[in-house]
Amino acid sequence: MTTLEHLRANAMLNLCENCKKVYDSLIHPGIKSILENYLKDWQNIESIITQMVMRHKEIFKSKWSFDVKDSDNIDNYANEVDVEGFKNIKYGWGFSDKINYLHNNGILQDSVHDLLQILNRKRNHLHYRDTVLSERTRLEFSHGYSIVHSIYIPMSTSMEPDLAERFRNGAEQHAKNILSVIEKDQI
Repeated sequence: MTTLEHLRANAMLNLCENCKKVYDSLIHPGIKSILENYLKDWQNIESIITQMVMRHKEIFKSKWSFDVKDSDNIDNYANEVDVEGFKNIKYGWGFSDKINYLHNNGILQDSVHDLLQILNRKRNHLHYRDTVLSERTRLEFSHGYSIVHSIYIPMSTSMEPDLAERFRNGAEQHAKNILSVIEKDQI
């Protein structure tokens, strides 16, 4: 039974019939949305980073990218993607391997790489029993997502090199700003 199902079952035990209807129609859908979307920014970071590696390694045979979260049927797309390369990166590389690869190949600048390392540690820390995802960490994930997205846009389009470099530099500055806040709070 999932957390959401547990929550609903407990609510149904303790509510009157009219309140159960209110819970099912108004409260439950909101709670479901919150739980399902709480780590969405982190999931998007992971997806975009994976797509960036694949694009750089020319795994995609066209400008079209796969949403790597929904790739169970990748074998059906052999005309569009190097299937073995795709599987190797998606299932064989960890997040740190991917950001290190992108950093070593000049795609991620230093501050972006450092920020992603910190966010990855925070994400991995969520596996510990006593760790709670704070609103601040969720906000940091949101900033991380906007940073990697602004780097990926030029990479996945035919953007002029000067404009693409401005996107990368803007992402780097944004990452520096976020890092300065994170570091200041750790002192």
